[in-house]
Amino acid sequence: MKTTLELLKQAGRDIDWLQENGERINKEYAGSFIAVYNKKIVASGKKYGDIEKELERKRINQGEALVDWIPPKGEIIIYTPFFK
Repeated sequence: MKTTLELLKQAGRDIDWLQENGERINKEYAGSFIAVYNKKIVASGKKYGDIEKELERKRINQGEALVDWIPPKGEIIIYTPFFK
């Protein structure tokens, strides 16, 4: 099992890769969930459950994969902080 530090480093590398390849990924996976693991898209699907099944099939721990939703073309997501 990987240490917390190893998981954080891997997540950082996967986030960097996702940002570097964002234009291609946005075109190819618009409207889908994706899972990134070691700088590769290892699963994709229209539902989160599709990702879970594919990660399980590939024996990849869900906690080690970066899962993101790619919005459909032309759709913008605005993240806002939660307030108490």
